[in-house]
Amino acid sequence: MYELSAKNDRLMAIGDNDCINDNKIYRYDNKSKKFVCVSKLDDTACEIVSAKKNSLTLKHAGQPAETGWLNWTMDYRVSNNKLVLADTTTSTVKSIIGNDRNDYYSKLFKKNTFVTAKKVNLYNGSKVACKVPAGKKVVLKKLTLSNGKIYLEFKYGKKAGWISVNNENYNYRSPYFKSVSNRLVG
Repeated sequence: MYELSAKNDRLMAIGDNDCINDNKIYRYDNKSKKFVCVSKLDDTACEIVSAKKNSLTLKHAGQPAETGWLNWTMDYRVSNNKLVLADTTTSTVKSIIGNDRNDYYSKLFKKNTFVTAKKVNLYNGSKVACKVPAGKKVVLKKLTLSNGKIYLEFKYGKKAGWISVNNENYNYRSPYFKSVSNRLVG
C-alpha cells in the first residue's frame, strides 16, 4: 500500500474568471511516475483534516435550503485503491449559518438549535418518529449519507428523527425553520 499525505492531497486549477476545483484525490505512483486518481469526491468535500496511512478525514460543507450552511467531517479508508466512507453517519455536523450575526437565531444556530417555522415531521425510515409543532426548538445531532442523499437527525425533547435535505421540491415560501431562508439570500 501507499501512504496518503497532505502533500499529495488535491489539485486545484485557478483560472482568470473563477476558482475551478478538480475535486479528486490523487496519489503519486512511484512505479509509473504519474499521479493516479484515488477518488472523485462530491461537491461538499473541501478540506483534508488529517491523513494517515490508508485513511483520511475530510471536512465537508454544504448549504441545504432547509438548514443553511453546515460543516461536517467524515472518515474515509483506502480500499482497492479507492477512498470509501468508513461510516456513513457522523455526529460532527455543525450549523454555521449564524456565524456572521449576533442575533437571537444566530445564537441558537451556533448551538445547532433550530426553531420550527411550521409543523415538521421527523422520520425513522418511512415512519413518522415525531411531529414537531411550529415554534418549537429542535437540535441538529447527526448527518448521514445514503444513496447520494443527505439526511439530518434532529432531537425534539426525548425523541429524535430524520429529515431529507437538498430536496428539489423544497418550498422556500414555507420553510421548515425560522430565520434560515432570509440568510440564504445574498
